Amino acid sequence: MTFIMNKFFQFKDLYTKAVHFYEIDAYLSCLAHINEALSFELPLSEIRLSEAFELRGLVKMQLNQYLSSIIDFNKAIELNPENGSIYYYRYLAHSVLSQYEEAIKDCKKLIDLEPENESHQKNLNSLKEIFRLNQRFKNLKE
Repeated sequence: MTFIMNKFFQFKDLYTKAVHFYEIDAYLSCLAHINEALSFELPLSEIRLSEAFELRGLVKMQLNQYLSSIIDFNKAIELNPENGSIYYYRYLAHSVLSQYEEAIKDCKKLIDLEPENESHQKNLNSLKEIFRLNQRFKNLKE
């Protein structure tokens, strides 16, 4: 029991340090700490685990590891599907990778979760236009 409690405290300490490193733009240090924290595989709350995967996804975005960030955002959403910020970050990652259909789906989900935020609808309209233009360009190339 003491061993498990120590792991919980270690996780909390590593997570806190990871957040600190993220805030000062020390992304590689942040990534090392959050990876170590997640390696414990503790029976944490889904919200807490979701936050850890969301943070790791954000770090990976900062490091231009967009595909890998999407994997972490997927895990975070699986654990906490009502957290709009995760859909926002995942839609950004999909957009960077020109995965517009996926980005549009995430933006629509974000609108469902946060209908009062008018910027989501503007972002969705922009994504749809980019997707339309992209499809048009592909058709011209063929």
